[in-house]
Amino acid sequence: MDPDLRFGHIAVRMGAIRPQDLPQLMREARVGIPDERGKPITGLGQVLLKRGLISVDDYLYMARQVSEEQEAHMARQALEQVNTAWTAYESGELDREQFEEILGRSGEPILRPTEPVRSFGPYTLEGEVARGGMGIVYRARDPSDRVVALKVMINADDDEVRLRRFEREAELAAALEHPNVVSIHDAGRIDGIPYFTMDLIDGESLEDQMERGLEVDQVIELLVQVAHGLSHAHERGVVHRDLKPGNILVDSQGGAHITDFGLARDLARLTRLTAVGQAVGTPYYMAPEQVRGERDVDGRADVYAAGVILYEALTGDVPFDADTPLTLFRKIDAEPVVLELDEALGIDPWIREITLRALAKERDDRYPDALRFAEDLERYQQGLPPRPLGQDLKTRLLTHRLLLPTLGLALLALLSAGFAGSLLLERHRDQAILERGRGLAREALASSTQAAERAEGELAAGHAETACEVISQALAVARRAQDPELRGAADAFRDGGGPKLLERLHRIHLQAWVARTAQDPRGYEQALGALDAANAAGVEATPEFALSAGLLLTGAGRAVEALPLLDRAVVALDERRDALVARARARLDLGQPLGAAADLSAVLGGGEATSDVLVLRARAYLAQRRLSAAEADAQRAHDLALRDPEPLLLLGDVAREQGEVETARADDRAAAGRDARDARCELRLAELAWQTGEPTRALKHLDLAAGLEGPGDPALRLRVHLAELDLQAARGVAAEAPRPAPTPRERQRVLGAWHTARAELALAQGQPEEAWAALDQAL
Repeated sequence: MDPDLRFGHIAVRMGAIRPQDLPQLMREARVGIPDERGKPITGLGQVLLKRGLISVDDYLYMARQVSEEQEAHMARQALEQVNTAWTAYESGELDREQFEEILGRSGEPILRPTEPVRSFGPYTLEGEVARGGMGIVYRARDPSDRVVALKVMINADDDEVRLRRFEREAELAAALEHPNVVSIHDAGRIDGIPYFTMDLIDGESLEDQMERGLEVDQVIELLVQVAHGLSHAHERGVVHRDLKPGNILVDSQGGAHITDFGLARDLARLTRLTAVGQAVGTPYYMAPEQVRGERDVDGRADVYAAGVILYEALTGDVPFDADTPLTLFRKIDAEPVVLELDEALGIDPWIREITLRALAKERDDRYPDALRFAEDLERYQQGLPPRPLGQDLKTRLLTHRLLLPTLGLALLALLSAGFAGSLLLERHRDQAILERGRGLAREALASSTQAAERAEGELAAGHAETACEVISQALAVARRAQDPELRGAADAFRDGGGPKLLERLHRIHLQAWVARTAQDPRGYEQALGALDAANAAGVEATPEFALSAGLLLTGAGRAVEALPLLDRAVVALDERRDALVARARARLDLGQPLGAAADLSAVLGGGEATSDVLVLRARAYLAQRRLSAAEADAQRAHDLALRDPEPLLLLGDVAREQGEVETARADDRAAAGRDARDARCELRLAELAWQTGEPTRALKHLDLAAGLEGPGDPALRLRVHLAELDLQAARGVAAEAPRPAPTPRERQRVLGAWHTARAELALAQGQPEEAWAALDQAL
């Protein structure tokens, strides 16, 4: 069924539009109505929003209603009736009045929402950021309280193949980590509505900036960053396919960020963004191979699109324009790009050559990759000409033939100059090599200093992932400057303050990894690599460095190594709060709950109580069997953070220790209500069912947990199967390794329990040697 018709049926029953309005609105949804910039808005949801007939809250409510009614038998019957009537109306079998009558009496009325929508699945909505051709972008908070941009797709159809392709594309794009690419965190469907979340960039689009007027030099600087982002993606097999100024966000520091990366093609297919007969995408920026419909589009199509943006910055217009998409496609495919030299516009021979290379009709004549495009733009910024891309064989042979007589005379002159000339030439060559090395060192010092300042700004803004990437690139540049093969570079780098700068870079890198692993614990392996690199570089172990190293080691499950470092930080730092909390975590890991509670009491006695510190102290009290104190802290934490499931889980643990099974079960269920994606809630309920002799219920909760985030509890599942004497199912669990846990510490816990359960299975099967082997692995 046409998704626009389904959406329109909901709108009529909700009273947003009248039955007699739907045919006209359906036509507008197909042809499009102009937005503020004159671009066509298509899709019924977008048209209703633009006309002011529904609000964004109405749209989300209606989209959920569409999803629910797909599952309801009576609703499907009403939809089929409307679909049949619409088909008959379009073919002329029904007149307009007959169609409106059928539409008006099909389906139950729907009450329009009166309260604003504050959530979308587990995400808390904090306001609309933007609305575009493919969806609505919200400022939102995810379950970990991280601020993200949440893009909700408008008018997505129910083609499962396309939706699955979209999800695969989202996973691919999520693997991109680069300061000039907007990172994608999550993607999928909630209530049947496709969505994805990404970094929230505090800035505006390049399109908006260019419309207000932007200097060519500024656009070139942004395109250099964009090209580096494209190069990163292309190396990983991801092509944007819809690069345009509207898909480039510019932050308040002048950083460029490519958005909708890797999603543009499939998301466009998921939504009715184009009129019937038009191509998917933004035609002005499409490469010739795209308009020809070629399937093997590669990164050079993105280079072409970047060339269009450069052309637009130079001239104020795109290379080709036309009244219809078909005419525009023909021009892009066949007509040459015209770019005249113009001193007034700043179009000199070098920038003209760079632009025309990027816009070559045949991709083999373009820049071979985005990095080469970026390098020529950077050379232009330094007052240097673009590098030659190479000549064809015929031209090279002709050039060599013409040069042969000249080369012969030059050779005779060199021979006659004698040995003194060769020595002079060698000395000049050595001097040039030294100067190149010193120049590289100066560039490395300057760029690394800028990177350090930018990374500190990104960290202050809460962009830890970007800060990590910026420092990683700066360290790579600094390492190249110290390469002994580059004569003159290492000495110049050292004399220019390189060692101190390196220390600064390593310290910022550790701070960034501490912040990043706090947001996403899957990065500990890379974080420990950064710590090893800092130690290898001989970075001084200041108290601040000791705190960063201790935090990373504790999170990675290496509390024994972390504790001496954290002891030093607690003693030496004036502001001890973070060090005390970190040391308390390490002490808990090492089975020292008394010391952990003392640290946390010092924190709480010296400042305002926070939920996370109260939860941690409650854990320490629970480990000491001080149940009343643990319950009091958990309750205070719950009162401070009503949306956080952690205090409720802790209250459930306390109730379990007190033998109050039903209270524990109620607390765990309440925690699940705070975060439906947290597998720990279902795992706690599974443990309770197991403890109360309800293996069937335990398996049900384990099955629910298996569909959520987290490693699950294979050890408990194996034990449940053993209790039911289902050895075949138990063997199946034992044969499959647990899903990776988010942190090394949690991974150790899960694997230890799993190997212990495997030992129990081996004993049940009369295999003591296998049991001993499993216990060895558990230990």
